[in-house]
Amino acid sequence: MTDKPTVGGIKTGWIRDMNAHERRAFDRVVFHLDGELSLPDGSKCAGEIVNVSLVGFLFVPAEPISYRGAAELSIQSEVSGLKINIVDTSSVGLHLETYPGETDIRHLALNHPSIARLFLPYIYDYDS
Repeated sequence: MTDKPTVGGIKTGWIRDMNAHERRAFDRVVFHLDGELSLPDGSKCAGEIVNVSLVGFLFVPAEPISYRGAAELSIQSEVSGLKINIVDTSSVGLHLETYPGETDIRHLALNHPSIARLFLPYIYDYDS
């Protein structure tokens, strides 16, 4: 984004162009959300949501979890009892997916600013 006038002379940007060093620093800005998984056996696991996609979240648990399957996710004090599926684990965390037709991540982001903040790295087209 720039603060250069457009064809109509209106300034549309609110951020100046970043140089490569600033862009890398911005990319490293970390938006983590505290979360908690509730497993079917009644146990709870605290952790952080560190990434988001249109189908789910990347969750880093405080304690390792070997369970895969249905669970509920609470995000800070904003969202509770969100039905999710723990589909995979990797070196970076647990991959959680929402159930199609039940939860739309876009609607969550519209209603909860902290979830919307996770999308910020995807909004900017740095290389254009």
